[in-house]
Amino acid sequence: MSEKNRKILLRYWIGWITFLIIFVLNRYYFNLYFLEKDFKPLTYLLYAFLAVSNFIECNRLFHYLEKEHYEKWKGITNVPGFGEGGANFLEGIPFLFSDEDFGDPKVLELKKHYKLFLIYTIVVLISYHMWK
Repeated sequence: MSEKNRKILLRYWIGWITFLIIFVLNRYYFNLYFLEKDFKPLTYLLYAFLAVSNFIECNRLFHYLEKEHYEKWKGITNVPGFGEGGANFLEGIPFLFSDEDFGDPKVLELKKHYKLFLIYTIVVLISYHMWK
């Protein structure tokens, strides 16, 4: 994995650990009402962050595919009735977890980075709901 992708994932993990530290400190020491009441502000903030982050990380992969491997990009993003450029999970997820990389190391690197980001997302969601 490239140094740039490592730094991006490291920032996500540092952000999540910081969030957990604030959460634990608030729960046991500060008891700020707006952070405790039904966890709604934290939950909305967390889901918004994950949605935006997922959009950014997914776009990195698909933008590169569109630029360098247009035919495969068309096949992955083609939504019947709407055309190319959509989110077709029936094609995208199998491609993400396949060994297909067109002999392009950048595609392999972006796929690996996005899979690690998905693992991060799952860990965040599970650990957040365990504390909640």
